[in-house]
Amino acid sequence: MSVAFDTLENVFESGVWPSNERGWRTQALAKLQHEGFPSKRLEAWKYTDLSDLADTPWVAAVVSEDTVPEVALLPDTDRFVFINGIFDITRSSIGELPSGVEWEAESVAPPDGEPLHAVAGLNVALARHGLRLRVPEGVSLPRPLEVVNLTSENANGSMHHLRHHIVLEPGATATILEQSLSHEATALSTQNWTLTLAAGANLNLTRLQDTSERHKQVDLIDARIDRDASLTANLLELGARPGRLDVRAQLVGERASCHVQSLLFAGGKSHADHQLRIDHLAPNCSSRTTGRALARDRGRVILDTLVHVARGADGTDSEQQLASLLLTPGAEANVKPELEIYADDVACAHGSTVGQLDDEAEFYLRTRGVPRDAARALLIQSFVRPALQRVPKVFRDTVRRHLVSRLPGAEAMEDFA
Repeated sequence: MSVAFDTLENVFESGVWPSNERGWRTQALAKLQHEGFPSKRLEAWKYTDLSDLADTPWVAAVVSEDTVPEVALLPDTDRFVFINGIFDITRSSIGELPSGVEWEAESVAPPDGEPLHAVAGLNVALARHGLRLRVPEGVSLPRPLEVVNLTSENANGSMHHLRHHIVLEPGATATILEQSLSHEATALSTQNWTLTLAAGANLNLTRLQDTSERHKQVDLIDARIDRDASLTANLLELGARPGRLDVRAQLVGERASCHVQSLLFAGGKSHADHQLRIDHLAPNCSSRTTGRALARDRGRVILDTLVHVARGADGTDSEQQLASLLLTPGAEANVKPELEIYADDVACAHGSTVGQLDDEAEFYLRTRGVPRDAARALLIQSFVRPALQRVPKVFRDTVRRHLVSRLPGAEAMEDFA
C-alpha cells in the first residue's frame, strides 16, 4: 500500500463521522484504494497524471487563524467563506433570504450514486463541510451567493475537501459566484458540486480558480437539468499544478439547456485541464460550449469537450467552439471537441483551433504607434473577451484583476471586461 493510502486511512479513522455517514464514506474511500490515483494510463487522464499523489503522506488540514490569501469580497452578496475546507462563520456574511430558502454549511449531503472518479471518491469520503442550498418553487434569490474557498499559509502537506449540493425547485433562480485562492503552500484540495435544476429553474454559476503552482486542485461539477431549466456555467482556471475540473451535465427534460464557457490560462509550470461532457437525454434540448485557453512559458492547457446525443433526443441543438493561443515557445495546448450522435433530426457542430498571436495584426498595430507589449496585450484582450461576456457584472472587476496579474502587458488590458 502507498504512503498516501496509509495516511488516508489514518485520517479517515481519526475523523468523527455521524453513524449514518460511515457506510457511504467507507465505500468511497474503498473506491480510491481499489482504483488508485488516476494516471496517464487512463484515457481521460492521459494529460493529467495524478499517480504521484500516492507518494505524499497527506494529512488533514486544520482550522487555522494563520494568514489566508487576500480576497476581494464582492458587494451585495450573501457570502459563505471556507478556510481549509471548514466553514468560517466569522468571515461569512449571510443576509435575510426569502421565505422557504434552506441552507447549511457545516455538513454534507449523502452522495447521489457512485463517484465519477477516484479523486471524487476521496472527496466523498473526507469532505466535512460545504454549501447545501435549496431554493423553493418560484423563488429568485435577491442577491448572488458568494462561495470563497481559501487555503491558508500553514497548510503545507495537507489536504482539504468541500462538497456542495444545490437544489433549485421548479421555476427557482439563483446566481453563485465562487473563488478558490491559495498561498504558496503545497496542498491538495478537492471540491465537488452537485446541481439539481427542476423544471423551469435557472442557475448561473461562475467559478474563479487562481491558486499557486504548488497547489493541486481537482474539482467536479455534476449537474442534472430538467424540462425548460437552464444552466450557465462560466469556468475560469488560472493557477494550480494541476488545476483539473470535470463537468458532467445531463439534460433530462425536454427543452433543457446548458451553456458552458471555459477560460484557461497556464503560465510558468502550471497545468490547467477542463474535461466537459454534456449528455442530451431528452428531445429539443440545446447546449453551447465555448472554450478559450492560453499558455505561456512551460504552461500546459487541456480542453476536452464531448456532447453525447442519446437515442430519442431528436431536435438537439448543440455547438462546441474551442480555441487556444500559445504565447511563447515551450507552451503546450491540447484541445479536442467530440460528438456522439445516436438520434435523428439534430443540429450539432464543433470546431477547434490552436495558434499563436497574429504577426500581421501585431505589425499593423505597431505601424499605428502602438508599442509592442501593448499591441500583444490588445490581441490577447480580443481573444479572451468572448469568454467573459456572460460573467456577472458584480464579479467582472475581480476576474479582470486576476487575469491582468497573470497575462503579459497587463497595463494595456485595464478595460478589457
